[in-house]
Amino acid sequence: MPLVALLGVGAAAILAKRQAPWIPWIYLAALLGGAIALASVYWWRSGPRRWRIVGATGATALLLALLPVPWLTVRGADPPGTAWRLDGRVTVDGDTIDPPGEWYWLTVGRPPLVGEVVNAWVTGADGPIDLRHGDDASRPQASEPAAVAVGLRAAGQPRLAEDLDVAVGGRLAATPIGDWYRSLALGRSHGLMVSLVTYAHASGEDLSRGRAIAGTGAIEPDGTVSRIGGLPSKARAAATAGADVLLFPAEQVDELDGFDPGTMELIPVANLDDAIDALG
Repeated sequence: MPLVALLGVGAAAILAKRQAPWIPWIYLAALLGGAIALASVYWWRSGPRRWRIVGATGATALLLALLPVPWLTVRGADPPGTAWRLDGRVTVDGDTIDPPGEWYWLTVGRPPLVGEVVNAWVTGADGPIDLRHGDDASRPQASEPAAVAVGLRAAGQPRLAEDLDVAVGGRLAATPIGDWYRSLALGRSHGLMVSLVTYAHASGEDLSRGRAIAGTGAIEPDGTVSRIGGLPSKARAAATAGADVLLFPAEQVDELDGFDPGTMELIPVANLDDAIDALG
């Protein structure tokens, strides 16, 4: 049984590293080491009770300190970025939105560890940002239906956002945990990509043309693409994911000065129509 648990932790660590390459291996090693230590203490039946208690307490404290706090995000000048697959992971009124090609939305930042939160509390340093507070429009439960409505309108299928049942995140979004997470003020930066995949699916146009498309940008009701945070980090994440194209707000083009995209094409867009025209 402990071997199965350890294998499970190891597999989870590898999957986490693949999804978020910026996670340090040393952190994953410490997490796995803590799990091994705790399991070893539990199965060390013949050892002195005092040392078993000390070992179990230490291993448990290590594991707790390394746990992320999912409703908080760290402050930082250069937070890490992550690319997430979007095609096949959006549902609208129970139907899966899955246009041809690979589509990615980009996030920036990471949740703090329990140890970091405790350290900020003890030292008085600037603590992480609490995502439970914030503008209602920046919560996915509000921003995602609004983005889908923009995409449908561009495809000639006007709908009101309040009449749409939308979830981004695949199967996880349909779980109680996923639904709770989507209630947090996570931001609207995936709005452009949600509108784009909705348009591509509803119109039947193959906008990807065999390419992997990544993008970021908030979407306004009139289709305007507005500013987002962490663009350089998101651009690096898109390049790491192997994207062929990166769409981003035109007003932030100067933020990518000096960035080497490699073979990835950088396309600044001012509105959804610009993005559709650039890809079409």
